[in-house]
Amino acid sequence: MRDEFERNLESGLRLLAERAPAAPPDLTSRIRARRGRWWWRLLAAALTTGAVAGTGAIVTAGGPAERVVPPPVTIRTIEQVHPDAVHVVPFRLPDGRPFDVVAMIDRGHALLRTVRDGNADRTDGLWSLDLATGSATRLVKVRVPKDSVLNFWFAVVGEGRLVWWTARRVAGKMTTTFFTAPVTGGEQRAIAEAAGSPLGLVIDDGRLVWTRGGTGGAYEVPLTGGTPRPIEGTKGLHMVHWPWLGRPSFRPRDPAVTHAEIVNALTGERRTAPAWWSPTSCSVTWCVSRDQVGRRDGTSVRTMPSWAHDPPALDRFLLFTTPKSDRYHLLSDLATGVTTELHPDDSPALDYRATTLTYRKGDHMVIVDLTAID
Repeated sequence: MRDEFERNLESGLRLLAERAPAAPPDLTSRIRARRGRWWWRLLAAALTTGAVAGTGAIVTAGGPAERVVPPPVTIRTIEQVHPDAVHVVPFRLPDGRPFDVVAMIDRGHALLRTVRDGNADRTDGLWSLDLATGSATRLVKVRVPKDSVLNFWFAVVGEGRLVWWTARRVAGKMTTTFFTAPVTGGEQRAIAEAAGSPLGLVIDDGRLVWTRGGTGGAYEVPLTGGTPRPIEGTKGLHMVHWPWLGRPSFRPRDPAVTHAEIVNALTGERRTAPAWWSPTSCSVTWCVSRDQVGRRDGTSVRTMPSWAHDPPALDRFLLFTTPKSDRYHLLSDLATGVTTELHPDDSPALDYRATTLTYRKGDHMVIVDLTAID
């Protein structure tokens, strides 16, 4: 009799099949061609490199031959490959409170967020966590405006400032308030209000820049405060990795190539992804479609251990599962081709806008500073 896992798996696969776009009419011929090319490339590589090993016989024109058995693949841990980027800290603050990592202050300190009464939309503090000692210092006693319904999940740090946001409904419409405080700590100060809620937030040359969720469009306001104004030429565009903005937005309503067109908001340069079709998610350099990852122009395509849905974080990093575990336990760096093992006790997630990766190991949290990986 089938167990619950098998029933859930069957149900999930059926749902995915129903949502999948129709196959192009020439798909069969494409697959046959790709299979043929793949087999000959594999065989040629094996013969060229001498990577033929193992035991067992197969029949060839010349008689028995050794069966091709690929050597076992050993993936090193992230601690071995990137020791300077990995930090192990207590899973809770000394007073027992949980926290979220929302940014890196510098290579030695992480910016933490705590909430009141376990409510994710009731932030009450921003803290500096010393990654060497595990001690935490509260930088800002955060005050959330009344009737707030959304809170930031990432903060930004730059030019000596911390910036975060909250959103509430005013006359039935979402309104965001942006706050700032010194990176060394101090009182929070509101610097601007804007319609909608932000998707992506950066500090750049004395200004705060964000794109509006839903409708898109980039806006800016001085860090000292003022009235937000739209950035010319960015209508309908969404934050990918500043200064690159793209359309359509991530997770659009209908199947699409997410961020198929990107625009550099500083130079006006435009790029497309002509070699990909939906469902695909693209960053500045890479596109991800199920288990296929490659460059925007369709080159350097590789098959990954499992499906991926988000664009890579920092235009580099993706998480994967393998048949041996349903947890996301492999971190792949597309820029270098290096994949590392995490060995998490939970299944971490990696948003494409994130600069850190966190997961649990026993009673500790592992913080990976992705910006510290060369």
